[in-house]
This record gives sequence, C-alpha cells and structure tokens, in this order.
Amino acid sequence: MEHDVGTALPPAPHAALDEPAASARDGFDDVPLLSSRFARSPVEGGTGLSVVEIDRGRVLLRVPLGPGTLDSTGRVSTLVTSVAVDTALGIAVHTFTSTRSGGPTVELRVDHHARPAAGASCLLVEGVGVHEDRTCGVGHVSVRDDLGTLIAHAAGTMVVDPLPIGQHRGIWKDFTGVPKLDLTALPPGLDGTTTSTDPTELRLPLSPSIANLRGDVHGGMVMAIAHAAQARLAAAHPAPCRPLTTTVDYLRPVPLSGELTCRSTVVRDGRRFRTVRTELVRDDGKIAATATGTVVVLPND
Repeated sequence: MEHDVGTALPPAPHAALDEPAASARDGFDDVPLLSSRFARSPVEGGTGLSVVEIDRGRVLLRVPLGPGTLDSTGRVSTLVTSVAVDTALGIAVHTFTSTRSGGPTVELRVDHHARPAAGASCLLVEGVGVHEDRTCGVGHVSVRDDLGTLIAHAAGTMVVDPLPIGQHRGIWKDFTGVPKLDLTALPPGLDGTTTSTDPTELRLPLSPSIANLRGDVHGGMVMAIAHAAQARLAAAHPAPCRPLTTTVDYLRPVPLSGELTCRSTVVRDGRRFRTVRTELVRDDGKIAATATGTVVVLPND
C-alpha cells in the first residue's frame, strides 16, 4: 500500500553517493535489519516505530496511533513526536552523508501543528538529508498522519562521526532484558511527578528504558524530558496552552546513571505567547542540553 506523505525536499545531488555503500552504512540501509533493531530497543520499540523504506538521504518511518500516543487534548504526545523526528533525522542524515556514519544530534527544532484527523491509524514520518560538510549533516523531517494531516515539521543537525567499515554493529548496545518504554505508564519525571516541590525544577531518574542504540539517553527523550519540565512550569499558570515550537541544543551526551535535573525559566510571558528556557543538568553538574519552548496561550473557557 502506498502512502502520500506530502511534498518533501528531494535528496540533493551528491557525487559521493554514487559509490558502493551497503557495507559502509552497515545496516542503515537495510529495512528489515533496522526495523528489527528498533523493535528490540527500549525507546523505538516502546513507541512501536518501524521502517517503511529507506533511500539514500531519505527515510520513511511508521508509528502506530495506539494507547498513550495521544495526550489529553487529542494531539500526538510531544514524547512520540520528539522520538520519531530525532530517529528519522538521524537515519536521513547518515544515509545522505558521504561517510554514512552515525553521530549524535547537535540541534533539533520541532514545529507542532495539527491534531491527527479522525480515523487516522498511524503517523508517517519522512526524513530527508539536505546538506553536509566534513563534520555535520542537516536534515528536514515531516510528520503526517496516514490521512495526510501535517502534525509537525522539524529541522536538525547531526554530527558525522567517520567510522571504519564494519564498525557500526560494534557500537550498538544489547538491550536483552531491558524493559521497553511504556507510553501508558511513563517513568517518574516524564509522567509529571518529581521529588522537587519547585515548579521550575524537575528531577528525572535515568533508566535504560530511555536509552538510544549507543546506550546514552535518546536524543528524542532529551527533548521529551525538556517538554515535561516546561509542562510542569506551565501547570503553575492559570491559562491553558499548547506547544508551538521547541528547540534543543545538545551539548554533551547523557549517560544512564543518576538523575537529570531540569531548571526552567520564563523568558517571555505575553498575552498570546509564552517562552520558557530549560537547562538539563547531569549529575556531574555539566549542562547536557538547553531547550527553548514557545507555547500559544489559549483563552480560558
């Protein structure tokens, strides 16, 4: 069955992509292998994410609209959106760049749009690589439901880490016995609970259920944690709101130990829009990421 995922940027011409590359990408271009790897992983497996197709510099992912996928307002949860766009960005960039190697996210911006249409059964997430240089690659991601509604759009930058051919499999972690992320029963912190009584602070115990394939906290989960921290602060305001844009700058990896402390500050509190900046701090005191989120303030009914 073919799905219309809307208009997307085509992969830019790139001479280096004409060379043989199957072994260099070591599974990035193998749909069954990559889907199997995601099915076993805690985060992608927990969201039900699978790979539909991969071309050079383009990937199409599918995420079912199942229990826990939507929030209380009927919108796709920011966690699911964040994980889907970060994963699509990574694959699109790493199959587009001439080295075809994996690396961490540098920056990710997501614009949130509409609710899924009535009767939609899944999300179709299309990532496209659009630029590279020696150190990084850039990509765009669109998220639509299977009826064509645009849910979100994202743009981001990934590090390009050149690895020797055949090295990719050696860096993937074995998640045998690790529980998958449960969207219907999120861990403390992500579910809004925290040991802190301060609405500007959220403390999140770190566990393997939010790991990426390298064994650090998944880049999409870092954005989801920032969302949770900012939602906690928003709950202290009387007016309801909905996410508009979120940008995360990833400064260093987050190892799966201890807890992550999120400290949020309101930098704009207008009648129509509110902007919050959040620092995500590791146990060693180093800032792992900064997130800036803008929401639309809704009128009280």
